Amino acid sequence: MQGQCELAQLIRQIPEFLSLPIVYLSSESNQAQFSALRVGADGFLTKPIDPARLVSEVLLRTERMEAIRTLMIRDSLTGLLNHTTILSALKSAIESAKRRNEPVCFAMLDG
Repeated sequence: MQGQCELAQLIRQIPEFLSLPIVYLSSESNQAQFSALRVGADGFLTKPIDPARLVSEVLLRTERMEAIRTLMIRDSLTGLLNHTTILSALKSAIESAKRRNEPVCFAMLDG
């Protein structure tokens, strides 16, 4: 379980994976469950588990994390991408244009 906790800690340090749901499936003790949750897991399911329940649990967590991600990257009033997300997209577009040796155009309007 120690290796999995370390992996969860690493994943949580990468901004692009912040909203990635991490769910542990194990027959470990309550202490292991607490450790997993402490380092960033979103849930801990214990074995044995019905396959239909496993799928349902993963889908629910995925939907919740997608909703949270949307709230994190969009302005709540306008629904537009927030400043940080726009800058990240611009940086990505510039890097892509450089790799392809193509021009890039960016316009930002403020009403």
